[in-house]
Amino acid sequence: MRETGNEASFARAKVNAKLVRSMVRLVQKAGLDYDGFRRVCARVRERLRLQRPPRTARPQPHLTEVSLRRLYQTVEHTADLRQKIVLQLLFATEIRVSELVSLEAEAVDFDNGRIFLDPDDADQNRCIVFSKQFSLLLQRHLAANRFNYNLFECSRTAGYSPRRVQQIMRACTKAAGTPGDVHPHHLRAEMRRWLAERNLPEAQIRLVDPARRNQKARPNDAAGVGHAEEHAHGSR
Repeated sequence: MRETGNEASFARAKVNAKLVRSMVRLVQKAGLDYDGFRRVCARVRERLRLQRPPRTARPQPHLTEVSLRRLYQTVEHTADLRQKIVLQLLFATEIRVSELVSLEAEAVDFDNGRIFLDPDDADQNRCIVFSKQFSLLLQRHLAANRFNYNLFECSRTAGYSPRRVQQIMRACTKAAGTPGDVHPHHLRAEMRRWLAERNLPEAQIRLVDPARRNQKARPNDAAGVGHAEEHAHGSR
C-alpha cells in the first residue's frame, strides 16, 4: 500500500521530533551554552560536509512595452508634484536610493541645470544633468517648500527614507497595473532597456560621474529627465 503525502510528512515529523529529543539530552549532558552549541553544530556540519545552499534572487517580472508605457503615463498624471519628481529621477537616472533621499535643496544648480549629490564637493562630485522642462518642475516644488533642507521632505519636515521611496514606487506600479512587486532598481533597468530599444542612447539619460574622465556635464544635455519623458510621449 503506497504511503500518501500526509502520512510521509507525519513520519518525517515524528523522526525529527525524536532526533531533537536526543540532541537536547546530549546538549544538556554536556552542559553546552549557546556559543558552545554553535561551535559543535559547525563541527558537525564540517564532518558531514554540509554546505549552505546558495541564495537565489527572487525573480523579477519582465515588463512589457505596454506596462512601461503605462508606468510613464501614471507618473505623468501623478497629482503629488514631489512624488512625480522622485519617480522621474528614479526612471531616468542611475541615482542610488540612498543618494536620492540625501539630496539637499541647495544642491540644485538651476543656472547650469544640475543637481549635485554632494554640494560641498561640487567640483569633483557626481551630479544629475536635467533639462529646462524638468527645471520648471523643480522650481515649482522648491517654491512651494521654501524652507526645505532636504530636496524631498515629508510632512514632518524630515527627509524621505529609502522605505518611503520604495512605497512611492510600489504605489505607482500598483496604479499602473504592473504585475508583481517590482524593485526600484529592476524597474529602472527595465526602463533603460525600453528606452534603448527605441534608439535613445543610454548615455543620454545618465548620471554624470567624474570617475569617467571623458564625461562632461552640459547644462541642457539630452540627459535631462524631461527629454526622456518627451521621448516616451512620442512613442505612444
